[in-house]
Amino acid sequence: MAGGKLSQKQEMFCVNYAKHGNATRAYKEAYSAENMKPATIYVKACELLKNGKIEVRLKELNQMAVSDAVMTKQEALQLLSVKARIRITDVCDFKQEQVGNDEEGNPVFQTVWTMKNAEDIDPAVAACIKSVTVTKTGPKIELYDANASAKLLADMLGWNAPVESNVNSEVRVKNEWNIHPTQAVVRDDQQG
Repeated sequence: MAGGKLSQKQEMFCVNYAKHGNATRAYKEAYSAENMKPATIYVKACELLKNGKIEVRLKELNQMAVSDAVMTKQEALQLLSVKARIRITDVCDFKQEQVGNDEEGNPVFQTVWTMKNAEDIDPAVAACIKSVTVTKTGPKIELYDANASAKLLADMLGWNAPVESNVNSEVRVKNEWNIHPTQAVVRDDQQG
């Protein structure tokens, strides 16, 4: 902490304020304020916010929160790797169930699927579920495109062969004065 030593209560105030952005609430959480009037708590919280050491610490906490909020390249690669490997069996269970008999008495089977319980699905896998909707024919689970994730990984890691881009274009200039291009060159000795 570059701003100097804060008391334990000041540090708690800073952490709570950085968490939810409410100075009055942060003051109540950090200090013994049960017997204080709301107006007094508000004034004390405002005084803390004007304290130079507190201001420095809040800036530090804010910078830490911003850097923690931005995904690193490694995190992006890990997320894309999970999305590229996801399979429907990671979120659903499939089984054959007998649903009846045909006219000859032979059993008729149907594939039945159920979505796994939320607590049985790894959070990284759950993040790969694009949507779950209920349709006329039953529930529909859509996962993010594994092939698109694999392509993004290949692009990020440079696995693809270099692509040659050949850009040819023709530029036409409107010649309003009907001057031949060789006549349009102005030499230093002709400028005047």
